[in-house]
Amino acid sequence: MICVILTLIVIITPINAEENSTILKEDLTQDTITITEDNIQNYFDSTNSLNSSFENKTIKFEGEFDYLGTLNIDAKNTTLIGDNETLFTDTVFSINADFVTLSNVTLNLTGAFEDNDYSGIFIYGNDVTVSNVDLYYVTPKDVSACGINANFKQNIRLLNNTIYFDAHNNNGGTTRAINVEGCYNATIANNTLEAYFPLRTINFETGGVNHVLGICIEKSDNFKLVNNTITVNVNKRPLSAYPTLVAVRLVNSNNGIVKNNDLSMEDFVTSLGSANYLYGIDIHQMRNLSVDANNFNIRTQGGVMAAGTAYGIQLEGPLSDVNITNNYIYSISNGPNLGIYSQNTNGETALLMENNDINITGLAGKHEWALVAGIKGQDSDDIIRNNRIEVHSVGDVDEGDNLYGISYRQSTDGDHKFDSENNLVFSEGYYSVYLLSSVDSTIVNNLLVT
Repeated sequence: MICVILTLIVIITPINAEENSTILKEDLTQDTITITEDNIQNYFDSTNSLNSSFENKTIKFEGEFDYLGTLNIDAKNTTLIGDNETLFTDTVFSINADFVTLSNVTLNLTGAFEDNDYSGIFIYGNDVTVSNVDLYYVTPKDVSACGINANFKQNIRLLNNTIYFDAHNNNGGTTRAINVEGCYNATIANNTLEAYFPLRTINFETGGVNHVLGICIEKSDNFKLVNNTITVNVNKRPLSAYPTLVAVRLVNSNNGIVKNNDLSMEDFVTSLGSANYLYGIDIHQMRNLSVDANNFNIRTQGGVMAAGTAYGIQLEGPLSDVNITNNYIYSISNGPNLGIYSQNTNGETALLMENNDINITGLAGKHEWALVAGIKGQDSDDIIRNNRIEVHSVGDVDEGDNLYGISYRQSTDGDHKFDSENNLVFSEGYYSVYLLSSVDSTIVNNLLVT
């Protein structure tokens, strides 16, 4: 009986190999190749790689693909497409070749993908497009993870994707729903991101690195972040000194456009009487940046007297040719609160803030940190024009409390110049404009209601 079985194996194996070889030769003559879970091993080699034999092809995935690990795309000029029922479960993509498009697939992920740089989709090729992808990622506890991660390439396009990202690195690891680093001419457009993160302490010793982020764009000149719906909320509050969450962080990326995005943040995990630190968009070391026609909406019950933040836009120098225009900024908290906050501690800052609609509510007091303001500029040279600003305190306001429409309240080095014209300011405080110091400043033609 054993001999019969061995004989059958010897006979069958060569026939299957020959059939597979014939199939592959026929497929290589076709423009479109259809891959299912039953035949995927015919196309991805022993390293799980779609190799150069399949360059210039359209690969159509049909059906469901479960627990295949990392699929390496090493064939350039390849189009990878799915249909309405194409589903990858704990199966991720590493796109290593140039001119690759991935579209119309769904990824359902729960694992930690160390060999894919901890990413659902890792991009390490030029001119890569990821479009119309549904990515659902509930990350493991206390590990690094990233939904889509692009590193040191150019012409990356993330278009029309839907990303649900639920992070659980309460005490360790760095987690970002979208990370773009060192990528010239990247475009992130028309995506819907819904993300949940634990609050985490910022590591100031390493330059203020955020452990949890909705979107991070770093060292990526000529970028566009446009027409996205971005929701970044808090799902847990671990014990930490400064529990912080940033929705979007832009660092050292010149010639950028942030336009027509709808960004919202909520934290109702933090209890009343506790401080939290929320930032809609956090901007550092930028030259030639336009932040235009975006909606920022931040809500939290967190914050206490002189502790906590719920800032719509935060900026840190050096900054030049930075324009913040036509935005709607709404934020409410129980602590210090600012619509736009900029400071020149790390380098000179020059901003244009024009035609913004800002509505801010927080808790004002006499301590210099107990500040509620529509715009706070600790800057070198600010132009503040044609803004509508409304500020409120959740507590009673006395004379001397720090509640202002426009302010320079906390001291930083250097001269500070302000051109404030044609603004409409409604303030529940005693002063609409407060400048600790200034040189060569112009405050004219504003309508100030206190």
